[in-house]
Amino acid sequence: GIEISEQDIPVNEDYINQVLELGDIELLLKSKWFNAITIETEDLGLIAAVEQLSFVNQVKSMSKYKKDKKEEEVPLGDQKDFNSDEYGPSYDQLEELNGEALHQYNYLGNGKLIYVCDGGFTNMNNVDAFDHLYASNKIVGTHDFVDGDDDVYHGSTHGTIVMGTMGGVIPGLLKGTAPEASYFLARTEDVGSEFLIEEDNWVSAAEMADSLGADIITTSLSYTLFDSTNQNHSYEDLDGQTTRIAIGAGIAAQKGMLIVVSAGNYYNQPWHYIGSPADAFGILAVGGITSDSSHSSFSSAGPSADGRVKPDVSARGTAAVTANSGNNGISLVNGTSFSAPIISGISSCLWQAFPTATSV
Repeated sequence: GIEISEQDIPVNEDYINQVLELGDIELLLKSKWFNAITIETEDLGLIAAVEQLSFVNQVKSMSKYKKDKKEEEVPLGDQKDFNSDEYGPSYDQLEELNGEALHQYNYLGNGKLIYVCDGGFTNMNNVDAFDHLYASNKIVGTHDFVDGDDDVYHGSTHGTIVMGTMGGVIPGLLKGTAPEASYFLARTEDVGSEFLIEEDNWVSAAEMADSLGADIITTSLSYTLFDSTNQNHSYEDLDGQTTRIAIGAGIAAQKGMLIVVSAGNYYNQPWHYIGSPADAFGILAVGGITSDSSHSSFSSAGPSADGRVKPDVSARGTAAVTANSGNNGISLVNGTSFSAPIISGISSCLWQAFPTATSV
């Protein structure tokens, strides 16, 4: 029931070709929502030529684009030897959101597609907790928007751990909030650097999610400050209509998808507030709580710069239970990175239970 609009029309290929014909320019990304492209060139003189093209409205620097990456391991809690029922210690983070009622009625996310944007899914395809997803073709696709290929199993274990909270299953230890949902894995974040181009990566991923008919985009990423300080966002920018990624997330929500975003882990830092795109309109910004439902000490505060209440909802962020990315056990992890996918998984189960519902 979403109307086709001008935003659904691809960028004019003739315009793209005219840009590329100017010289040594590499096309990195296209965005139909912004009617824009992202390019890379070492010849700065060509930028002036691009600006002179009649159809070009604005040129904005994304700064250096790093293709050299370094692996980053996410600090994990000690592996625990739990001996419990089917869910084991993961039951609490489901039950505190009443998710067990959905699971009892066999609403496990089946038929819903969750599009996961993260910094990498290192070793996920070798962890037993996800065997059932691969065996039943629930991992429907992958794409690396950083490198421009389909290999997402590198870069960081962060996405693997995020996936464990939703799709991981280890009998007696872990059952994610949406163990039967389908997933698309997208690498949009280069953990070795922080530049604005990662927001462009995310927008391209969101456009792909729309084209694939994704129901939910879950994003455990947050942008505030960058390696190039002239790209930094200010708190005043977090009004839902200033940063590229917040505008893109708002458009994605208008396309009928549920956009779930981690609020950020800045509460004890000078920044203090949420990051972007948690400020976007029409999305769910998710904060973190502890086992007694109190505020996780690191979970970012609201409001958005224009005064809207943030976060919108909260889920387990302190000692969240997930699959260990290096072996076949579980780990306890801290961060709103895990609150957001817990909510995303339960949202898919709720949507399965009420299939005629919309995302807003």
